[in-house]
Amino acid sequence: MQQQESERQLMEQQQESERQLQQQQESRRQLMEQESERQLQQQQESKQQLMEQESRRQLQQQQESREQLELREQQLMDRERQLMEQQQESREQWELREQQLMDRERQLMEQQQESREQLELREQQLMDRERQLMEQQQESREQWELREQQLMERERQLMEQQESRWQLERQLQQQERRRQLERQFEQQQESRRQLKRQRLWEQQQESRRQLERQVGLLFFGARPERARLSALPFSPDRPQSAPPSLPAPLELNRLPDELLALILSWVPGRALVTRCRLVCRRWRDLIDGPTVWRLQGERWPRLGAILVAARLCPSPQWSRIGLLEPFGRNLVRNPCGQDQFSHWQVEHGGNGWNVEGNLCPVEGAPAQTCFVSSFQWCVKSQMVDLLEEGLWEELLDNYQPEIYISDWWGARQGAGGVYSICVKLLAANRTTVIAEFQANPDRLEQSNDSQYHQVSYRFRQYGRGVRYVHFLHKGKDILFWRGHYGARITNSTVMVKLN
Repeated sequence: MQQQESERQLMEQQQESERQLQQQQESRRQLMEQESERQLQQQQESKQQLMEQESRRQLQQQQESREQLELREQQLMDRERQLMEQQQESREQWELREQQLMDRERQLMEQQQESREQLELREQQLMDRERQLMEQQQESREQWELREQQLMERERQLMEQQESRWQLERQLQQQERRRQLERQFEQQQESRRQLKRQRLWEQQQESRRQLERQVGLLFFGARPERARLSALPFSPDRPQSAPPSLPAPLELNRLPDELLALILSWVPGRALVTRCRLVCRRWRDLIDGPTVWRLQGERWPRLGAILVAARLCPSPQWSRIGLLEPFGRNLVRNPCGQDQFSHWQVEHGGNGWNVEGNLCPVEGAPAQTCFVSSFQWCVKSQMVDLLEEGLWEELLDNYQPEIYISDWWGARQGAGGVYSICVKLLAANRTTVIAEFQANPDRLEQSNDSQYHQVSYRFRQYGRGVRYVHFLHKGKDILFWRGHYGARITNSTVMVKLN
């Protein structure tokens, strides 16, 4: 019984599932019908919209075509009107042209008539000209005969003048010989005077050397033990013996200060500072004072700057000025490369710097050598310490003496060169630039000229605080040749001058 009941329930369940399945199928069918109807409706709506858009587009195109047709029709009407106007103008132009042609024809006929008259007149003129030429020809024959006579007379005069000129040249040659003899006589006289001056100068030099020897003896006389010891040659194996007899030393300390200063003024400045100043306090005070140096400045022109410094600064360091001589000398060391590259900061380019002999002499240079650059920039610089060279702060800041810089540069024959220079006046920190000079002369092209060219400048009123001079120059060639064919530089100068 239970089995039947379960079978019955199972059948009911199956029926129920079939019924649900039918419902689902029915609902799916309804959904599909609704979806198809919706799609169909959308298609109809889209078709309707497309039709409406197409109709609107066609209407717009028709409207635009009508407007274009109207515009075209208007343009054609305007063109037709223009053509009619142009045709009317062309007719008027043709009539005007025809009138002009008729006037031109009438003018040509008139000109032809005039030309005939002119031809007849020209023919008459030619006949008259022919008659005149015949008359002139007759006259020219007479003139040629007269001219021939004049030329013969002129030739005779020229021969006479030539003869007189020869005589005058002979007289001038005689006068020139006489003047040459007079010049030779003057040269002989001048050579005699020079010989006399040379002998006088040699005598003065000999007297000066004698005086210096006497001053040396006097100096050694102040320290007799040192003089005797320095006079003996040193030998460790030599037996001790009595020193050789020396002349009796003079007692200079008994002389007054004026006479002692006069005697010391004949001693060179370096010997005064390094030797005479160490003798005693009195000599030290005299050498540190102005009297000895003023006497030397008055006697030797190259020391005249010492007197100028004395007028500018009330209390200059006399011994320092006399020993270092900072004025009027070149403060650049090794300016011509005689010591290769010593004292220079060098930057090599290409094949680097080289030192060679000058192709032509440079007047006043300490050596006839030069620095030669290569096919790339070769740079060289030197820092000049003005205080170490003998100057002092008071003079540089208050008076600001003239600082003169100069450089000589050139090129090798057959090659070209480029050169540049930059000189700066620096403060004590070596970085602050107070004044500057820079020059880039035109480059030297290929030529047979090997002469040097000078670049110079004078620093004046440059301001307070100058302590160093930075001197920099550079050079190279323009042909990029391997080797040393660039700019040649020599005799670089930094000089302090007192006016």
